[in-house]
Amino acid sequence: MGSTPEEILVRPVTFRDTAAVGMLLQAALPRSPSSKMDVEDISDEAFIAGSDVVEPAVISDDVLLIAEIAGDVAGMAHVKGKELVRSRHVARLELIIHPDAPGLHVGRELLTAALAASGDRGFIKIVLDVSAPDRVLQQIVDAHEGWWSERVRPGALLWEGEIVDVTTWAHWIQEDLGTCAETLEKPAP
Repeated sequence: MGSTPEEILVRPVTFRDTAAVGMLLQAALPRSPSSKMDVEDISDEAFIAGSDVVEPAVISDDVLLIAEIAGDVAGMAHVKGKELVRSRHVARLELIIHPDAPGLHVGRELLTAALAASGDRGFIKIVLDVSAPDRVLQQIVDAHEGWWSERVRPGALLWEGEIVDVTTWAHWIQEDLGTCAETLEKPAP
């Protein structure tokens, strides 16, 4: 996947991407310490592994984006709104980056696109969990202005047999909180 940032295409996932998403998950999850999914949680068959993510996200109208380099899937961003009424202005982001792609700015491109798409959906704040051993995801957050550490959950995740801390990073998507009530009253797109 040798490429430059200009050659990264970020776009919404379609059902046709199901197998490619599955292959991404199979390759990336063993090296994604912040992911809530583990490679043991997904099918060995790429299409089924991808279906378990793509189908519910598309049906729920979540933001599900992929980054492509020369037609190969190099990463994925999944933005899902929180379900409780009092926190429905907050979206949760998960980034999955192909292990061959971290130096290619894929995460930064996906993060920027996910923030834009989240604002279009009316979310005001987005949160991203980063586990202590996930240096790649931490570098992506550090390289993008506006993130702050919202909380640290000691021992919240098990990674390679070790219990690790997880930091929840937050970012305002819409700075004008005076329009918060108006934003929340809008029907979902």
